Amino acid sequence: MSLYRFLRYDISMKHIIHRKILFLIVFILLTLIIAILYHFKFLTPFEKWFQLIGKTQNYSYTLGVKVGDWMENTNLDALKKENVDLRGTLINALIDKSQCTILTEENVKLRQSLNFGQANHVQPIIAQVIGVNNRIYHNTLLISQGGDSGITVGNAVFVHDGVLIGKIIDVKEHHATVLLLTDKSSKVASTVQNKNNTIGIVEGELGLSLHLNLIPKTDTVSPNDIVITSGLEDGIPRGLIIGVVKAIETMSNELFDSALIESPVVYEKSTIVSIIVK
Repeated sequence: MSLYRFLRYDISMKHIIHRKILFLIVFILLTLIIAILYHFKFLTPFEKWFQLIGKTQNYSYTLGVKVGDWMENTNLDALKKENVDLRGTLINALIDKSQCTILTEENVKLRQSLNFGQANHVQPIIAQVIGVNNRIYHNTLLISQGGDSGITVGNAVFVHDGVLIGKIIDVKEHHATVLLLTDKSSKVASTVQNKNNTIGIVEGELGLSLHLNLIPKTDTVSPNDIVITSGLEDGIPRGLIIGVVKAIETMSNELFDSALIESPVVYEKSTIVSIIVK
């Protein structure tokens, strides 16, 4: 059996070798024939056709490249335009969202101001904050309403449901200046909502904090007591919230105590304010 397989393998190898030799001979003969035909110029009539075919191939290749480039550039331009359009849509959406947020906030503040006015039988004037001066020795806001709206010096300025932030110190025809409570020159007659209804003066401290001064030592003022306007000052009605007591400052050699007051709002972040006119 092994001998049989060997003989078959030997015959197969001989067939393969014969095929390769035959292919090589055919290839050599064809090469010689083409060389002889070319030498004796039998192929000259066909050279023009070969050249035409070559030029046609080159032209087709060039045309294909140009068409491909044009399509690529067209697609790129379309993508750029689409990108610009999408960016514009995104910007418009952000603007709409921002305006919606602003309008919502303003609506809440206006409703709070109207609620305070109805509860206290006053009709406050609404104004926008158009300028902020937040220096250490000068803390003011510039608002969009002035003398033509009935605003006068000394008017109380509040936010939300009656949180006092300052009072008018200068009035022009179409705008006015608000002196914030934190300004070092600011003084407001105040009352502590405790069992003694302690009366004192809230003063600003270099634009950083509020202090309730002139607290009688016989009165008990505690942290978290609410401090409001006393109504003893012209143009400032009673009941506007100033803040809450954070700490008591007692000195044995002084006739009065003082207290650190914290306002529930950040004055400089106010965007809409209300003014109580006389």
